[in-house]
Amino acid sequence: MTSPLELHSWIHGEPKASAGATSRLVHSPFDGSVLAKSFDSGPLDFVQALPAAKKDLETFAETSFAEREKFLRQIAAQIYEREKELAWKIALFEGWSEKFSLEKIVRPVEKFFLQIADEISVASYPEGTIRPTGLISLIIPGPMAFRTIGERLAPGLAAGNAFLVKVPSSSPITAMLWGEILKATELPCGLVSLFLGSGEELGPLFASHPSLRGVSFAGRASTAASIARAGSEGFKKLQISSGSKNSLLILPEADFSKLDQMLEGAFVGQGRLAWNLSQIFVTESKAEEFYSGLKTFLQNLKPLRSPEGNSVWTPVALPKDREPFQRARDQAVRDNGKLISSGEDEGAFHVRPLVIQDLTHCSTLQLEEITAPVFIINVVKYPHEMAKWTNTGDFGMCASIWGPQEKALKLGAKLQVGQVWTNGWLQQPSAFAGFRKSFFGIPDFRWNGNFFSDVKVLTSNSPGV
Repeated sequence: MTSPLELHSWIHGEPKASAGATSRLVHSPFDGSVLAKSFDSGPLDFVQALPAAKKDLETFAETSFAEREKFLRQIAAQIYEREKELAWKIALFEGWSEKFSLEKIVRPVEKFFLQIADEISVASYPEGTIRPTGLISLIIPGPMAFRTIGERLAPGLAAGNAFLVKVPSSSPITAMLWGEILKATELPCGLVSLFLGSGEELGPLFASHPSLRGVSFAGRASTAASIARAGSEGFKKLQISSGSKNSLLILPEADFSKLDQMLEGAFVGQGRLAWNLSQIFVTESKAEEFYSGLKTFLQNLKPLRSPEGNSVWTPVALPKDREPFQRARDQAVRDNGKLISSGEDEGAFHVRPLVIQDLTHCSTLQLEEITAPVFIINVVKYPHEMAKWTNTGDFGMCASIWGPQEKALKLGAKLQVGQVWTNGWLQQPSAFAGFRKSFFGIPDFRWNGNFFSDVKVLTSNSPGV
């Protein structure tokens, strides 16, 4: 029997084994087997990482755009060379198919680094008008952590910043993967450090330490409020992505033979992703065809038992992921909703999705974020009602519209959300800001925008003016 893999924080370009660190076993979301032992860092590790980060930042901030372009292309090359390995390990630890991990997590990050490299290759600014923000902390959630970190590192490094990254405890493999990628490049080793550890211990430091100039957070609304308060008290630049209630809008002209593709954004991830589509809208004229296709889809749905499979029914292994699910099922019954699929357990690591119809729009389930496999079918008479109900509530992260491109874009323009995909889901490889309670702070993820850069306006008066 082989020993479990040991996972540590990566500080100053090396895995850091902290003295007396708390450890825990990391279990497979597919079958509960032990995959690794993860060792936490504490506040002392954070403080000890600061001098190297500041030193390398001072030098890196003075590098040319051409030098930064080189670093970005080196990172992209490392991801490309290791894409199969990366996809497999991410899938194994987070509960995806290898195919999904490759197409939606790994390759988008590689493309984004190349995209930013292309942008700075032609960049030209008057001296002193654009400078890096400085030392930035990233606080990232578990599902698809590799991608979420990459979407922020690419523009941040292009702008000349340094990073301290809080890697989620639910995906500790992410620290090792990014640590190895960065070490294989010529990037200064103290520029990016990745920490495993308790959110209660490390969270306050990542949100409010005086050395930080910016804080970028992605996660649940319950945590976002405390991050916003702590960061605001220190007058830091903030980017806080939090909370979602996203919609799948199926126009009557949509090709229902692609229903399986439409439903991917709802079912894969089991409601744990910020981009999951939990409200599904269809018109009365197509309701019968939709329900017929949905019935077939649910009958054919099989649990994803390993990364080698290709099902969108991904595992939900942690007890805390099941709590909101049970509450939602009880609420649906009280609100007289009809359960199409009632959410029975399928073994220890899978829960059959809860699919609800005929639920009043006044139900709190229509408005609240639910981090569980809970999906609500809403039948409307006209497409414009889809926009009306999508825009009701506190959240505005994203939406997916299926149908003729022109009509989809016209409907998408009416939605109060940060990102709309037409005839697809999670298509673009870059981060974006949501509306309303889905985002707080500076909604600018560009490398030369106001979060990752300090943008200065220089003016001069000509003689005699």
